[in-house]
Amino acid sequence: MNLNITLLIEVASFALLLFILTKLLYKPVLELLDKRSKNVEKMLNESQRSREEADQKAKNAQDALDRARREIIEMKESARLETDEARKSILDKAREESRMYLEFSKKELEKEAGKIKKGIRDQVADFSIFIAEKILKREITKKDQAAFLEKTLKEMEREDRT
Repeated sequence: MNLNITLLIEVASFALLLFILTKLLYKPVLELLDKRSKNVEKMLNESQRSREEADQKAKNAQDALDRARREIIEMKESARLETDEARKSILDKAREESRMYLEFSKKELEKEAGKIKKGIRDQVADFSIFIAEKILKREITKKDQAAFLEKTLKEMEREDRT
């Protein structure tokens, strides 16, 4: 019987100890672990949400960067085309102005050459008449003057050609 009472006391004291440990230690530890688990889960969820937000922001930034690059490429191409058109327009205008100036210069030179030739003819005619008068000691008529002038001009033209 002694053994039964001791066994009973040991079982009772173990049950009491188990009850006390459960109430005082096990439940608070479980609550603490549960709190910690919920806190870790909350932090993981927040971390996942933050990562998703960061990924979304990175994607948006990359999209904006890609759009900006495309716009820059389009702007560069547009500027290049405008520059090419402006350069072509300026060159065409310069060519046209140079052609017109050259044409004008040729006409002016032809006019001046005609004036100079006429002046030389007149001077040669006058000089020829003067010399002829001196040589012949008489006055030359208009008919003689015209014939002599025509002959002299023909000779001058032949000399100009050679």
